[in-house]
This record gives sequence, structure tokens and C-alpha cells, in this order.
Amino acid sequence: MLFALWNAGGVYPKGSISNETYPLVPPNLNMKKMLKGEGKLQRDTIYTVLFGWLLSSMVYLVGGMDHLFIAVTIFVGLDYITGVLSAWYKKELSSRVGWWGLARKSLTFVFVIIAHQLDIVAGNSNDFMRDAMLMFIIGTEGISILENMGKLGLPVPKFITSALFKLRGEEDNQAESKEKI
Repeated sequence: MLFALWNAGGVYPKGSISNETYPLVPPNLNMKKMLKGEGKLQRDTIYTVLFGWLLSSMVYLVGGMDHLFIAVTIFVGLDYITGVLSAWYKKELSSRVGWWGLARKSLTFVFVIIAHQLDIVAGNSNDFMRDAMLMFIIGTEGISILENMGKLGLPVPKFITSALFKLRGEEDNQAESKEKI
């Protein structure tokens, strides 16, 4: 089926690889020209390569893509979204504040990079500092999400609030912050 879509006209360009040799190669792919470097690299290919390189470099720098890091990225995204919704609800939406929020959220990951590099230098194979930093960020972002939800007038469950304060390491300040939420 897929080959039938590639071979829509049933004609292969001269010098290309035929379906007898490689049945899953599209007919317009001229491997000989590509190997000689005669073909032009398309713009979307360059963007794909650059984006892939940037993303893989970032994943390497933060110590890999595990469940804890995915949770942090979800919390950071939810915090930004709830912050925008809260500002919109209060009619205080500002592009300058929004861009500053994005920059601040991006710089949060610098702390993760630093913690991971400290783990490498210290010889910690279990990523203790990185994981501690990620949990701290989850606690901070979670509290911010709860504050934003409180500004929207939504009820906030107590067990979630206490768990996030414990993650952040502020069990003592929990009573003071309940008034804000």
C-alpha cells in the first residue's frame, strides 16, 4: 500500500533505485546523487536537524528524560497556562509579563543542568542533586499552580497543598501561605 503511494505514476527517474532492489525506498529518492553530494538540502531538513540537535543536547544536559523530568515539564507548562488564565480572568494580561514568565520558566532548567553537572563532578551515579532540584521545582511550580487556581476562584484540596509544601521544604510556612491561597 505504502509502496503504491510512492510509485504513483509507476515510473522511476533515471538513475534512481528501483523497487526490485529496495522496495521501501520512494521512487523520487536518488541515492546516487545524495551520496555524491549533488542534491540540495531542503530547508525543512536543515530545521529538523537543528531542532533535533538542540533538543538532544538539552536532554543530555539535564540528565536524560525520565518520569521526574517529564513531571517537571508538565508542572512548568501548567503553571504558565494557569498564570495566563489567571491574568486573563483578572483582566491583567500583559505580553511583557508573559514573555518574562517564559524566560523565567526557561531559566528554571538551568538549575537542573547545574545540579546534574554537580552530580557528575561529585561522582553521584544516582543523580541525587538533580532529583532533589527537580522535586524542589515541582513543589514550587505546584504551589504557584494552586495560587493561580485560587485566583480563579477554584477550590484547592488540602492534601495537595500539604504535599507540595513538603516537596518544597516549607512545612513550617504552610500556615502562613494558606491565607494567600
